[in-house]
Amino acid sequence: MTGSTGNARVAIPSITALRFFAAAVIVLHHSVGHFGIGTEVQKYINTSQPVCFFILLSGFILTCVYPSLGTTKKVLKFMVSRVARIWPLHVLTFLTVVFFVPGHLPPVSVAAANLFMVHGWIPVQEYFFSLNWLSWAVSTEWGLYLLFPFILFRLDRTWQIKLIFSLLLVLFLVVLCRVYNLSPLGGTGKPAALGLVYISPLARLFEFTLGMSLGLLYLKRRNGFSPDPHKGTLLEAGVCLFVIAAILGTYPLLKTLYPLLGYGATKWVEDSGWPSLFYGPLILVMAFERGRISRWLGSWFLVKLGELSFPIYLLHQIGIRFYVSRFGTTADHFDAAGYGVFWLLLLLAAFFVRVAVEQPCRKAILRWYDRFLGRP
Repeated sequence: MTGSTGNARVAIPSITALRFFAAAVIVLHHSVGHFGIGTEVQKYINTSQPVCFFILLSGFILTCVYPSLGTTKKVLKFMVSRVARIWPLHVLTFLTVVFFVPGHLPPVSVAAANLFMVHGWIPVQEYFFSLNWLSWAVSTEWGLYLLFPFILFRLDRTWQIKLIFSLLLVLFLVVLCRVYNLSPLGGTGKPAALGLVYISPLARLFEFTLGMSLGLLYLKRRNGFSPDPHKGTLLEAGVCLFVIAAILGTYPLLKTLYPLLGYGATKWVEDSGWPSLFYGPLILVMAFERGRISRWLGSWFLVKLGELSFPIYLLHQIGIRFYVSRFGTTADHFDAAGYGVFWLLLLLAAFFVRVAVEQPCRKAILRWYDRFLGRP
């Protein structure tokens, strides 16, 4: 992760590398049931939790790169840079699904919501799981980007209030699911609990605000926190072991909570509240880069893989859908060769679209802004 913070410059290679490992777990999540990968893996690894990692990391990174947005012009430049970051690949995968992936095309209203990145704001399955199903996360991120300048305003004085408010907002959504007895995916045209407590930007606001608060802490402490390499390595190993222990404890936690709280509350605890407790410290400690683990993560190869995390995320389910359309879903045993080829092709495709689409389009959009709108 690199970016300008006024007179300083943020460069955290280890955090960039972590993005690849989080994306790889999400790929595994959607690979279950295919390539001979059985559902029993999810009893030990909650493969949907890394979405929380990315939301936390997004708030953390943005706060480090944009510690203040004091003018309307700066806010506009921020929004344009965010559009340049996520929209080109979103449009590419949108068009890929429309023209090359078998299936019925959605109504114009659904396609329009998808194209303008607002489909994840609508808690109806036909919207948030439309076309490239995983693009709901792009829509969620876009909603959080729009809220970022408001949360950032005087964050150093108000972070506690904003954290509490965002948590209360989540609790309100959970109560809505309970009061109206919403099913996970709803029905045709009906609200879904999943859309309210997992996909909605409002449901993810707590994680995003927590990430921003951790980013604020990092900016304040990064120069003063200097343990020796041995202590730094022990601290990094400690947070890694904490993450592993917490992930292994997710399944027993869910078995206890579901009968007591119902789907909405349990889903939020499973994929947002609970993982925030261990992904937050992981991001903060690794960002300081004071030990050997973060040094290893900062190696050139892992950083380059981390830079592919966004195209990996947007492309992988399209690849899985193509695989299923050709070879089906059944397999008596793990198809290591097929899964290896899938990953190789996914990495090559991710590299290609990053170099040929993501980076050139991002630069072009920013140049357009500087030329026509960025002048004094």
